[in-house]
Amino acid sequence: MTRPLLLPKETFVRSLWKNGLGHTDQIAIEPPSSDLRSGNYLWRISSASITQASAFSIFPNHDRALVLLSGSGLKLIHTDEGFEESVELPPLEPYEFPGDIQSRCELVDGPVQDLSIFFQKGLVSTEIEVIPVALDSVWNWNPTATWNFLFAARGNFEVCTEEASTETFSMGSAFRAETSEESYPVVPHGAESVLISIRLWK
Repeated sequence: MTRPLLLPKETFVRSLWKNGLGHTDQIAIEPPSSDLRSGNYLWRISSASITQASAFSIFPNHDRALVLLSGSGLKLIHTDEGFEESVELPPLEPYEFPGDIQSRCELVDGPVQDLSIFFQKGLVSTEIEVIPVALDSVWNWNPTATWNFLFAARGNFEVCTEEASTETFSMGSAFRAETSEESYPVVPHGAESVLISIRLWK
């Protein structure tokens, strides 16, 4: 069994958005040799700063999930076959939407930071859970999906990756784990700590 792999935020790969209006920090992509612009990936996890109202890029073969990590909120406007729908996203509430429809965003009150998951239509499904972890408590990570990620949305953590071995897990970084029957204890360093669990299946 392979132990969970720490993905420090300093190792994320930065690239331009498809529409050229901003940048994105890629956390992981499958397969690793694929890239954003070609669209030849099963899934992709990334984080980006949104500093102005703008149109979202179109991803014809992928659906999307979005979680705001910081900021006051974001308004998304979707247009599909002449119909328009808008939704306001507060921080730390996962939201899924099709990647192949016209979408644009407006800032509620200043810039926001997001966590984005792209997953190929009909081939990959995902489950995203936001987990507040109280001080002096332990949360057990059970990586039972095909691909499993844990993102430190707020606060720093200690993760027990194997017996008598722990790793520090800082805010904005991630852990990746293969399918496992093992459970990995996660302990917060402070109050108001929040994890985001991302599970993907093929």
